[in-house]
Amino acid sequence: MDPSEGPQRDSASPKSASGQTEPHFSWPPPGLESVQGKLWSVIAVLAVGDVALVAPLLWSVTTNYEFWRLGPFGNNWWIPLAMSGVGIVVVLDGWGRLLRLLRAGSRAGKQGHRWMVFLQTVSDQRRDTGFLIQGARYYSRLSPIERRTLLLVRLAGSWSYLVAVLWAPLGFVLATLAGARGWIESSSVVPMVLVPTVAFFILGAGARLLANLLVRSSRSDGGIRAEVEEDVRLQVAEWNERAAGKWSEVGFHTLAHMGSKGFDWMTAGVIGLAMLVLVPVVTITLTGALGAVITSIAVPNFSRTQARFAVSELLRPYAAASDDTVSPQEAGLALQSLTWVSVEFDGAGIERAPQRRYPGRWFPADHDSVMDGGSLSRRNWAIGLFGRIGSLGATEKSYLETVASHPAHQEFEILAKGPETDIVGARFKLPLPDTLSRFALPIPKLAGLSEGAWAHVAQAAWEFSRGRSREAEQKVREVIATGFSLIDEGPTLFDGLIGVRIVKVGGDALEQLYRAMGRSADAEALSRVLTGINEIPKRAVLAKRAGPDLEHELRTIQYAITDESAARGIRWEYLTLFATLAPCVNLQRVVFGPGESYERWLEAAEQSLVRRPSDAAMFAFLKTGLFGSRERASGPVWMRALVRLTFGSGRGGSCAVRITQLSI
Repeated sequence: MDPSEGPQRDSASPKSASGQTEPHFSWPPPGLESVQGKLWSVIAVLAVGDVALVAPLLWSVTTNYEFWRLGPFGNNWWIPLAMSGVGIVVVLDGWGRLLRLLRAGSRAGKQGHRWMVFLQTVSDQRRDTGFLIQGARYYSRLSPIERRTLLLVRLAGSWSYLVAVLWAPLGFVLATLAGARGWIESSSVVPMVLVPTVAFFILGAGARLLANLLVRSSRSDGGIRAEVEEDVRLQVAEWNERAAGKWSEVGFHTLAHMGSKGFDWMTAGVIGLAMLVLVPVVTITLTGALGAVITSIAVPNFSRTQARFAVSELLRPYAAASDDTVSPQEAGLALQSLTWVSVEFDGAGIERAPQRRYPGRWFPADHDSVMDGGSLSRRNWAIGLFGRIGSLGATEKSYLETVASHPAHQEFEILAKGPETDIVGARFKLPLPDTLSRFALPIPKLAGLSEGAWAHVAQAAWEFSRGRSREAEQKVREVIATGFSLIDEGPTLFDGLIGVRIVKVGGDALEQLYRAMGRSADAEALSRVLTGINEIPKRAVLAKRAGPDLEHELRTIQYAITDESAARGIRWEYLTLFATLAPCVNLQRVVFGPGESYERWLEAAEQSLVRRPSDAAMFAFLKTGLFGSRERASGPVWMRALVRLTFGSGRGGSCAVRITQLSI
């Protein structure tokens, strides 16, 4: 064992120029035994924590992936977050050690120690600084100037390492704060973090190498090694009384009293540094985790729903022919009027009042008396009329005539003739306020529209009972056309699903009408179509939304939104969801915003979805996500403060805005 590697309570008395033995002193100094060389354990712990904490976050934040991807770890997005969590724990331990070291420095100052004494003690990894100061053991051949140089080089090396491990997380946080505010690009993050870290690391490594070179010849000298063995047996006494002359000899003529305030300030600085690093890093880590978790939970699977929309297309040839004389706005107003039949409109909110009001109900209140005692639903009653039209009693005929004469049936005629239907413009007061969230949009009252479709089928049966088969067929085809208006133009998934239901009602009614008219071949052909419509969605293969498929689903969603062959209601729903999630699915987008590729995709989505001014207003509203574009004033103040501290006020469409809204 190298004697210089162990603690030296005693040291040989070096000789002066006159050849006399000079007083010696002990090392480490009294009261500092517990901190000797402890700076290196702090550096080691912080270095390990930096690798676990900064490396995965740095990789995730600076790797440029498509906006819909989960980041460099893909479906294993939890790996960097887990590593960062471990890194946070280790870095906290390192900072705790540093704080304890600084507290020891504060105590040392109160006990009378000097700055240089404490700094040399905590940096004394080799535990031989006492010999170096005195020129004892391996350092007996070194001049005072050489010993002074060696002391300074060692000190510079150790504290350079400390600066390096402290800068890595701090530089990442500063780069993140700057990037989130648009001051730097993602390409600048790595240099900002690594260049100072590597520079100080190289400085520390160079200092250690230089220190080793300065004493290399001494350590290889056999004579000196023998002297060291002798020196180990000697003791020093009264270190404080005899040390002053030695410090002066190596060039430190005046050493100011250290006191405790300096270390108190340094302690406060380290606490501030810990808060500065931890708050943003924890916020970034939690934000990345929250974005990925919400994405994995919230991404819906519309495969069966899309199958229902797709097979409904089999009935499109049976829809009533459109008429270019009816504008999209007129068709939309007709649909809005149908929606509010017999429903009280209070005039509040963002919905437009129907242009024409119809207070009377589609089906009179005494419908149970004619619908087989209420055992038949109004839907089945209406569809079943064609098969028994000649056997209706007087009461039921009178009831049917009442249903068929409802004045709102004219709205079906207008709606069916429209090649396009401006549902958004007729339903909402545009533009929609940016303070409104997607959840605040009222659910369309389309149950009444379904009831109107049954009533319109009943009107077709009334026309058939009067021998007007062509008019009866036209009425049923108008029902089918109404359903397709909702499928093609509805801004919500609910619109499309009600449209599918109405199309199916029209298809079932048309089959029964064909049978009643004696058109058996047409009825059988339509029956096969209806069977497919019923069975195909049941057999649709649903993609499992397991973890490995999440990134694939995100890519599918962003393509589906621009796919004009997909159901429009699904596309609008996907747009809202994707606009909410896309800025948060990987850490680079979290810090630097959705990016130009997302903006280009938004432009493509807008071109695909927007066909008229009302669509443009709806797109502008939905692209802000589920919660709108503005942060609410209510909600946890601490969450808004953390997010604002880390990401600034948040650029448009940024994850910072989304996370703040989620906290509400």
